[in-house]
This record gives sequence, structure tokens and C-alpha cells, in this order.
Amino acid sequence: MDQREEKAARRKLLLYHLYMEDEGFPGAAEMVRKIGKQIKDPKGTKIEVIYPDGNIITYYGLPTVQKRCRIGSNTLPKLLHSGEPDRKGRRYRYA
Repeated sequence: MDQREEKAARRKLLLYHLYMEDEGFPGAAEMVRKIGKQIKDPKGTKIEVIYPDGNIITYYGLPTVQKRCRIGSNTLPKLLHSGEPDRKGRRYRYA
């Protein structure tokens, strides 16, 4: 599924949950907020990189962080989940 198809699928899902919210189904309002946020933020998730000297730089999306920090695709999610520093002392967290 390419990016265009994914956006179209999210829009359909959003319309469905808007309908469900109008009909009074529980949990539909929360899904509308989540899907709407994904559609509005096309750059991806914000990730903060905290350097050992205290500088904080915010990047959008996992691939950008992997390229800029030269970190593996398997390593970054582990470090985001655990909160541990990488070999250069940088920490990663969701902004």
C-alpha cells in the first residue's frame, strides 16, 4: 500500500467513525481523534533526540532519526521503548 492509498483508507475510516460517533457508539469519538491526528500530521511522529551535552533536537518520523543519527532500524524502537542511551550517549523519546 503506497502513501496515497493509505491516506484514502484513513479518510474512509475517519468518515466511518464520524458516522459511528453520531449514532452514539462508545469509543468512536476516541478513534476519530486518533485518525484525525494521523491525517493532519503528514511528516510522521515527533521524536526528540537528547544529546549528552543537554541539547535536544526534534525530528519527524523514524526514518529521519535513523538517517541523521546513523542508528539501525531495529535499535531505534528498542531505545524509544526502554529509554536507555545508545552507544554515543544519546537518548530518544516521543515528543
